[in-house]
Amino acid sequence: MKSSYGSAVGMLIVVAFGVAGFGPNGQIRAYVSNWVEQRAIKRHWSWLKATGGRLGNQSDTARVLIEFSDYQCPFCRAAQASVDTLLREYPNVAVVYHPFPLAFHPRARPAAIASVCADKQGAFNTFNRFLYTDTTWMKADSVDWNTMAVKTGVPDTAAFATCLRRPQSAEVDKSIEVGDELGVAGTPAFLSRRGFLDGLPSVETFRAALGLPSKR
Repeated sequence: MKSSYGSAVGMLIVVAFGVAGFGPNGQIRAYVSNWVEQRAIKRHWSWLKATGGRLGNQSDTARVLIEFSDYQCPFCRAAQASVDTLLREYPNVAVVYHPFPLAFHPRARPAAIASVCADKQGAFNTFNRFLYTDTTWMKADSVDWNTMAVKTGVPDTAAFATCLRRPQSAEVDKSIEVGDELGVAGTPAFLSRRGFLDGLPSVETFRAALGLPSKR
């Protein structure tokens, strides 16, 4: 009887340990998940830094924050205020944008392709800002991307139009592919070399993730 009781207690301890370690909120599960995430980020980090639309510091020594985003996503638009503040307060920071258009946003992919074409002419900053601050392009019956290029100061609109006729789908698809591999499930998704940032980050969250000094 005592032996059976001891075995039962032992089994309960093992089960409890397993749940604590490997359950949905288990420490071991979290450790393994974080390790896998870190490995994936490390594998793609050079590509993530070198491609995509870059805002802020353009040097190789910049502290880099990666953003996977969708131009039709209202949460992405809301996050830009914190991004702007971060770049204004920390001149040594760069935010690199990677398009991650969601399937239920029909104009997100064309907007992403247009932003790639603007980036090829060094006009990503103004084009990106226009897409986030002017929402009329999302509501219009059709979008005249060339007119938008003129408004945002794209220097060679003819080259821009040619770029649109040969859509940069491969570049957008690559961003989606890498985002999927990293586990991006929604937008915006921000990450540093340390890993993903939770939710809709504040400037303080960005600061901590990049190891920046507090301004307060």
